[in-house]
Amino acid sequence: MKDAICDLRFLLERGYRRSTAVKVVGDRYRLTKEERNLLLRCVYPRKEAEMHRQKLLSAKEIKGQKLAIDGYNVLITVESWLRGKPVIACDDGVVRDVSGVYGKHRFAEGITDVAIDRIFTALNELSPVMVMFIFDSMVSFSGRLCTYINAKAEDSKMSIEAKTSRSPDAELLASGTNVVCTSDMAVIEKAPRIFDLAGYVIPAEQVIQLPGCEDLYELRF
Repeated sequence: MKDAICDLRFLLERGYRRSTAVKVVGDRYRLTKEERNLLLRCVYPRKEAEMHRQKLLSAKEIKGQKLAIDGYNVLITVESWLRGKPVIACDDGVVRDVSGVYGKHRFAEGITDVAIDRIFTALNELSPVMVMFIFDSMVSFSGRLCTYINAKAEDSKMSIEAKTSRSPDAELLASGTNVVCTSDMAVIEKAPRIFDLAGYVIPAEQVIQLPGCEDLYELRF
């Protein structure tokens, strides 16, 4: 994958559209769907990666903050890790899964409940003053998932609420909170500050690091 990653970084630096560049590189190296998802979600040109990093808060900066959590985005990433699927430390400093699960989710005993437990444990460690989970109402059983989280929140010392929304991205940005927890690049571009909650939950040693391309930018005219 190193050659594919370095080729894509080069094309993105040259201004190629992301989807076009991923297709070119994916076809060149005959990559699988999961490998193409890795390229699409994790590889960035330097300028865009730095813009994301500048918005990224550390764990120490979350105490006392108000958090809006991109519910399915964070939950599915943690679930992917629990299932043993790859999670990647991307060029912009954010951890992402490459499972390609969009618009669908089922509560899986031993996975979803464990993922939510891990997220709640992380929130207790981080000590935000308020937490709002926002789930896409168009995904089946999202209401039941919110009911589960809200019931669990009754035993928490923090102010935690889960709700559904027909426009979750817009509601995340208009929630009145200080920080958005997401790895969605479209949300990151518009959010003033972000926190990688899934990346905090998942042990660093179990996150795959992308290879470097040290000689990629050496040639200059």
